[in-house]
Amino acid sequence: MKYVIVLVSVLFAVLVGICFIIYFKAQEVNQQLYLKGKLQTIFKLDTKTILVIIFPIIIGIISFCIEYFVYKKNIILCFRWQLTIMMMFPIGYIDLKEKIIPNKLLIIALAFTLPLLILQGTFFPDMIFTILRSSIAGALLGGGIFFSTSLIVKNGIGAGDTKMYLVLGLMVGFVPIFNILLYSMIIGAVTGIVLMILKKKNSKDSLALAPFTLVGVILAVLIGV
Repeated sequence: MKYVIVLVSVLFAVLVGICFIIYFKAQEVNQQLYLKGKLQTIFKLDTKTILVIIFPIIIGIISFCIEYFVYKKNIILCFRWQLTIMMMFPIGYIDLKEKIIPNKLLIIALAFTLPLLILQGTFFPDMIFTILRSSIAGALLGGGIFFSTSLIVKNGIGAGDTKMYLVLGLMVGFVPIFNILLYSMIIGAVTGIVLMILKKKNSKDSLALAPFTLVGVILAVLIGV
């Protein structure tokens, strides 16, 4: 039974990975006239492909196994964490390189999250209100904090960060998003201080938030939030 569960996790990771391939490589594939060229483009192993497609698949499967076999969480919740950590790799990569949070990746996250929430409510009907309450509260907490901050601090928080944390809160729930926020802010603050000491950044420079959020998610998985 354990092998079947791991196999399902692998298939889920591959399905999410296919969505990443479509997002990142669709334009390149369409430019190729012949099937051989299209396949070569899809399976081309450059640094970007490894970081935003292959690595997330591997880490996603590992995170599922940690949540399911170590922390004994219910299987749907494990899939939600697997999806969360997988989504944050490409989002973090793009935010680091381009300082944007792609809406299409957030839509992909929602497209997987909503069915998982429905499945979790179906398999655990006695917990359905708890699940919905936690997810909605998580979205309000994550999105609300950054939306409120953006109103107070001009040019401090982008709309992409607000949307990312809103979706992230929906994916993991109230308590986990609070922990992820805490980890991300601490790591971001320490990194900022170190960069200023090394004179790589000054107090007016901004740092991409998604990479620190990725680290926060990884810590949450390892700690078993």
